[in-house]
Amino acid sequence: TISQMMDRLLQQLIVTDEPVSLTEFFDGCTTRNAMIVALLAVLEMVRMQAVILVQRELISDIGVRKHKMFDAVFAGPDAMAKIEEQYL
Repeated sequence: TISQMMDRLLQQLIVTDEPVSLTEFFDGCTTRNAMIVALLAVLEMVRMQAVILVQRELISDIGVRKHKMFDAVFAGPDAMAKIEEQYL
């Protein structure tokens, strides 16, 4: 689900201050549907202003980095539950 993919990306972002490579994130998707859901999860996190997309050079890998609002967006124990409710 979108919330599961968001949680997967969230776990990767929590452990580092460096951008997470979108290529590596999508490589973890085993099916085409999983890749589509992963893209929707990234776009939703951008919409929520939890992450920003960064690119160091033209035609280089795109990274996902924590936005300054990252902690506020995912504050509270039921933050992911509220997100999941939006997609039911």
